[in-house]
Amino acid sequence: MNTLDQTTFYRVKIAEDAVNLNGSECANFSGVFEYRLIQVPEAIPVMDRVVACSEATGQLEVRAQSGVITDWYDAATGGNLILADSNTLQVDLAGTYYAQTRDAVINCVNENRVAIEFEVSQDPILNSEDLTICPEAPTVLDPQFDEPATYEWSTGESTPTITVQEAGTYTCLVTNDNGCRATTTFEVDFEILPEIVRLEENGNELTVITNEGNFLYRYNGGGFQLSNVLDITGLLQVVVEVTDQQNCTAVTSTFNRLGLPQFFTPNADGFNDLWQVGNLESFPGSRVEVFDRFGKLLKVMTDADAGWNGFFNNEPLPSSDYWYRVYYEGQEVAGHFSLKR
Repeated sequence: MNTLDQTTFYRVKIAEDAVNLNGSECANFSGVFEYRLIQVPEAIPVMDRVVACSEATGQLEVRAQSGVITDWYDAATGGNLILADSNTLQVDLAGTYYAQTRDAVINCVNENRVAIEFEVSQDPILNSEDLTICPEAPTVLDPQFDEPATYEWSTGESTPTITVQEAGTYTCLVTNDNGCRATTTFEVDFEILPEIVRLEENGNELTVITNEGNFLYRYNGGGFQLSNVLDITGLLQVVVEVTDQQNCTAVTSTFNRLGLPQFFTPNADGFNDLWQVGNLESFPGSRVEVFDRFGKLLKVMTDADAGWNGFFNNEPLPSSDYWYRVYYEGQEVAGHFSLKR
């Protein structure tokens, strides 16, 4: 018996006796037989690793010779047939898939299955913010993506972060090394800066009226508060400070609870003849001192005094600027006024 290991054509010689096989007499020949050895080539992957982005399908593809069929399996051996007779396979689950070839005529197979890996790459997860900044203050916009990537900002820049100082909408398209992409948006607004419109006193409360905005309030160097109503019980003078939430800028205004005239005219005409501290009676025990420009004490008044008439030792003082200090429970308010004759 001969073992066939290559494609061969042959006939069978038949004789009644074995001795006749060696001659041409008393023997017959069969028709021609063909022995064909089928070599099934492996599939050739177009790509042995396919990556798709989130929620996208991937196409696995192989090249096969004419007359060769490709079947797809989920294991290197055995396993389950996923798809028959196709050079491509659409998948959406990450994993390794196997392509096996077989002859189209007699279904001889190549025992070696070719592996193709399918990966799902997540789209970039980016930081997005609504920012309120101080006017013209530089601010860094950062998508906070730590993997290798390219960046396309709406400003035309291509760096991982950009610095801006103008209000507006800024977008950035980030593409990772697998070609997966995502867009982030930054909304940048300017902080509203405070303006003190007026101060309204109601008993021991002082209301700070400002333009519209989210501000913080304090007085006389104390802590900031959200309320614009200040408790000024026992205070002679209130220095009000208002700032925005970002502390971009602060504005101040001084409110005197005492009436402190800027001038008086002691000419006996019945108008402004006395320099009087208004509302002094609301601060019992307070004291007012008046000085000349050299620091000489000219007058001491209490809440019971009518005021100062511009005399010292019964002599009228000349037109000039004079200074005062008001004392009350550890507080001191100082300033100056004019005497005009």
